[in-house]
Amino acid sequence: MEEIELKEKKVNNAIFQFLFPFSILEGKEDDTASKLKENGYQWFRLDKLEKEDDYYGQYEIDHEDLENYYLPFTNRILFPKEEDGKGFQRYTKALGNKSTFEAPSYSADFVIHSVDIFICPYQIGLLNVRVSLLNESELTYSEVLDFGAKFRVMEELNSITRIQHEGQSFEHVQDYIFEAVIPDIKGYMSYKSEKNAYFESFPFFEDNRLYVQTLISLDDNITDEDVYRLGNLDGFYNDKPYISAHNKEFVQAYIQDKAYIRWAPYTYILPDSSGFFILTKQTGTEFSRIANSFYGEFYYGLILTLFHKIVLLKLENNYSEIRIEQDTKQVEKLIHAINTFSSNYFFFELATHSEGKDIFVKLRDRFRVEMLYEDTRNTLESLYQYQDNFTTKQSSSLLQILTLYSVITGILGMNLIVENLDKNINWTETIDSLSFFEYFALFVIVSGLVISVFLTIRYIAVWFMDKRERKKWRRQIEYPNTK
Repeated sequence: MEEIELKEKKVNNAIFQFLFPFSILEGKEDDTASKLKENGYQWFRLDKLEKEDDYYGQYEIDHEDLENYYLPFTNRILFPKEEDGKGFQRYTKALGNKSTFEAPSYSADFVIHSVDIFICPYQIGLLNVRVSLLNESELTYSEVLDFGAKFRVMEELNSITRIQHEGQSFEHVQDYIFEAVIPDIKGYMSYKSEKNAYFESFPFFEDNRLYVQTLISLDDNITDEDVYRLGNLDGFYNDKPYISAHNKEFVQAYIQDKAYIRWAPYTYILPDSSGFFILTKQTGTEFSRIANSFYGEFYYGLILTLFHKIVLLKLENNYSEIRIEQDTKQVEKLIHAINTFSSNYFFFELATHSEGKDIFVKLRDRFRVEMLYEDTRNTLESLYQYQDNFTTKQSSSLLQILTLYSVITGILGMNLIVENLDKNINWTETIDSLSFFEYFALFVIVSGLVISVFLTIRYIAVWFMDKRERKKWRRQIEYPNTK
């Protein structure tokens, strides 16, 4: 079995995007958008062509090409034309913040070009921090990978790294992001913890790490070990270059299965469960072209796939918390949420280009989106079956009550009382003169009228409340910014 030997390499370019999903406080979507705009964030539109090069450092994205890359029904969700419309509402702010990441064996100077915040359906928000290394030519490949691996950890016990920014020192990336970079959003994030959990504050998010999207250009030929290390962000171990595999055949099988090698040996694309990685040896104009796709088409494909995964995990989590015999309204709400997701937001086909289709299929496979969707469809069938049984049982009980009244009144002969109702009645004498059976017949008539009136009022009240609830559900799920 051939042993793996690692050769340290120089880096030409290194750019990152770190994505953090979060829950928006219920009913605070509009307030969140207003607060962002007050603090200099701008609502993103494709027809604002002057913004094509404002947020991406020295690179830019072509808005027209970006729109043509996706299918029309995907564009309606990714790029809504109205700020209060259905879809992903993106708010972006150019920053240019320069900071230094200090590790025990190296220092990485970086700049945050801009920050995106997406207000999405289902009370989901997505935060993206757009980072470029400034001294990448001074760093080795292992050091760049180590930077990506450590920066994505929001909070680490016994941290050995620091971020220096304008005289301030931050031990944790979480503190740096929410205090120095974007303090505007913290007040609108939901910190509701899962029941019976000690530490988990976002039960449908897998861990306390950022999703990573990175593009690295090497000043050397690319090997399978280089691609594998990028996909796993294998940086250092005991201050030595590290790879989390010892079997070269395993590494080759990993590349064959996970990597998109259409442009190998010059460029490798690796969609993975922890992020979206691109490794290339291209430079100059060709690297800029890849960077344009990195910030444009690939970025939005990752955003949409990540949204699909989070919503499906959220729906499964909501299903697990339902007391199905008691929470009938929650059952209806969950059915509505699943149906809305299936009809409005979940697409098997995203892109018009063949390479986009292939890449996003791999990304969905790594995120287990299809499996989660199938589980959700099974959940929907179970909920429908329960709701059908519950409705049938309710209707049967009501029918039994009404049938019982009909039988009793038929046996006793309601004419004992009813035949005198069209005359002037002395109720005192009439009541005193009634027999036991006539008393019982009168009770049946009065109680039947009361029940009928009660059922009518209850039906109107339930209809009104149901209409109001469904309007609230649509606001929470379909229209995050509707006024």
